[in-house]
Amino acid sequence: MRKYLRKCTNQKTLGLNIVFFILSILGFFIGRISIFHMLNPIAIAYLGCLLLNGKMFNLALCFTFLGFFSKIDSFYITKYIICLFILFFINILFYKIKNKISFLFKSIICSLSIFISGLIISFINDFSTYYLVLAILETTLTFCMCFILDKGINYINKDNKNTITNEEIISIGILIGSIICGSSDVFLGNISFTYFFIITLLLFTCYIYGSSIGAIVSILSSFLLFITDSLSGDIIIILAISSILSSLVREKGKFILALTFSLCIYILSLIINISLIDNILIFSLISSDILFLAIPCNIKANLSFSSSIKSETAATYTEKVQILTSNKLNKYANSFEKLSKTFYDLSEKKTNLDQQDISNLIDEVASKMCNNCQMRVFCWEKNFYSTYQNIFSILNMYEKTGQIEKNSISSEFIENCININQFIDVLNKTFEMYKLNLSWKNKVIESRELVGKQLTGISTIIYDLSKNLCENVSFKENYEAKIKYALEDNGISTKNVIITENNKGKLEVLLKVEPCYVPNKCTKTILPIINEVLGKKMCKPCYDCIVTKENDESICSLSLVEEQKFRVSSYAITASKDGSSESGDSHSFLSLPNGTYLLALSDGMGSGKKAKIESMATIELLEDFLQAGFSKDLAINMINSVLFLKSSKDTFSTLDMCTIDLYTGFCEILKIGAVSTIILHNNKVDIIKSNSLPVGILNDVEPEVRKKKLSDGDIIVMFTDGVIDSTNTIINKEHWIIDILLKNTSTNPEDIANTIFEKTKENYKNNIKDDITILVARIWE
Repeated sequence: MRKYLRKCTNQKTLGLNIVFFILSILGFFIGRISIFHMLNPIAIAYLGCLLLNGKMFNLALCFTFLGFFSKIDSFYITKYIICLFILFFINILFYKIKNKISFLFKSIICSLSIFISGLIISFINDFSTYYLVLAILETTLTFCMCFILDKGINYINKDNKNTITNEEIISIGILIGSIICGSSDVFLGNISFTYFFIITLLLFTCYIYGSSIGAIVSILSSFLLFITDSLSGDIIIILAISSILSSLVREKGKFILALTFSLCIYILSLIINISLIDNILIFSLISSDILFLAIPCNIKANLSFSSSIKSETAATYTEKVQILTSNKLNKYANSFEKLSKTFYDLSEKKTNLDQQDISNLIDEVASKMCNNCQMRVFCWEKNFYSTYQNIFSILNMYEKTGQIEKNSISSEFIENCININQFIDVLNKTFEMYKLNLSWKNKVIESRELVGKQLTGISTIIYDLSKNLCENVSFKENYEAKIKYALEDNGISTKNVIITENNKGKLEVLLKVEPCYVPNKCTKTILPIINEVLGKKMCKPCYDCIVTKENDESICSLSLVEEQKFRVSSYAITASKDGSSESGDSHSFLSLPNGTYLLALSDGMGSGKKAKIESMATIELLEDFLQAGFSKDLAINMINSVLFLKSSKDTFSTLDMCTIDLYTGFCEILKIGAVSTIILHNNKVDIIKSNSLPVGILNDVEPEVRKKKLSDGDIIVMFTDGVIDSTNTIINKEHWIIDILLKNTSTNPEDIANTIFEKTKENYKNNIKDDITILVARIWE
């Protein structure tokens, strides 16, 4: 392990040395920069960023000195020689305590060194005001450039380059621009290194980072070249405009971008200054284009560092909060899951008494009957085995018949036991008590299992919430701004506009506006404006607007969804059993938030108020769970466990549910103990039946599910058993309902429901013997 760590450390050190050596060589080109032929604050700032790096700094200082010597006039080079000597000695003196010295302190030292050098030059020239002003100016520029270049140099030195900020990009751009300035008078035939490097830099910057960063790098780099007399002012404008225009087509590919960039330079040169077009510009431009096109296409991925140009924006902060919240929710879900497993592990039902239970039961009976008996020694000491076997046989007989009779006991045992009648009575009562205790223990175990299922359901809900939290939500910011402006142009003040795209690819709009307190005003005024902006038909869900208080101000939250392909028209009619004040049936039909329409029926056990409570609980829980976004399976299991645990008495209810996807037309019919559902499709009838038990009977529920594609004009008929039991027919009970549907000419759900209801009453001869509920729905586009 130590060898591995040593190897990694050596590799890291070697990598840093290579990077620093390259940075040192670049010091030569930065040292050749000459602003107005007399200033070079960039080189001093560059050395300031590398200060206190020991021998590495000395190497960079040497290359920078060579750059000064090759470019700057002999008079001004004296100033920089003095400055370099100051920095050299500071590097030696403070090297051992470099970790305690801040970058601000280094920047101040660097600025003071150039200021002292400037003062010496001013002193040589009899304290000339001109040189004193130059010293102050260069000191200020050096101090500022230290902070600008430090971002880029630190990025080049760091190990993890997976992310890069805009500040680092700009800093690196200035650093590269400075290097290009240092090579301003270098030519290779008709190719100018200045043109070649600056055009290549801009091509790659525009291709990878787009117009904003491309324009900034273009302006800053060109400005450096301008003040160093490497480029004219005209070419700066041309390069900046060309960068912006070519960035607009970067998604079309490298060839289109290079072609656009070249044409922009040529056309703008014709307009601004035709003399710029010469062999040097043309050959340099062609060379840059060839190099740009020769680099593989994946250079965008490699140089953009996985496209992660990041800044601490609200989006990044939100993403971090999402991740932290998701991790926290996953921990909660995991805890609930482990807790549910604990309940399952504790749960182990017993159907019969085991050997230990029987032994305990025999001991208890013997304790009650035989402890004070005169025959105790004879029965339990001299004839223990025979007595035990006889009692064991008696208990087996009890398990078969449920009662111990004297005639079912062996004659030998009757002769030996002097209190046989009392013994039989005690044995019956004790065994009955054991069976009752076993039943209650099993009830407790079933309750534990259901609690375990509830905890598993909670765990699943939290896991799903965590998953949904981390899903990338597609926000449509361009539409948000357009809608806000459009509404304000029509005199509607908006507090907030949020437009998202759901997992079905459909748009959802959330508006926060001032309350109007006028029914359907939003449908008449706001909805047409939004439809026009989005180019899609939006609709308002069936539920009303929500008015809340925010900062002591009333706000109306209006939700709009993309209009579905299908719509549902539904109607229900219900009647209670004759002699009953209340029907035990409950029903529901409503639109769910995910573009699904729900039809549901529930028939409580029996009739009257008690049955109504059970069926209403089933329907209300189903509505709440589905509107909250729970899956149908999870909702049904939760409802079943609640009803199972709700009472020790037999309480249950049927559940007949149909969900329709209004975007696709697919429906899913789910039945638990419910009677048939009839679907009329193109004058053909499809009967969907069920054999499952109602909810609340068993702790496990197994619904029967059927899926079907609906189309325009289809009719769905759902009803409770009070409808089909109105006839004495045993086979094909639904035939009379099918006849009504096939012969009926109306497509109105209300007419169909009323027709079936009247026929049901006729079948009962106007003496309704069970609760009746009929729910009819029609699908239309």
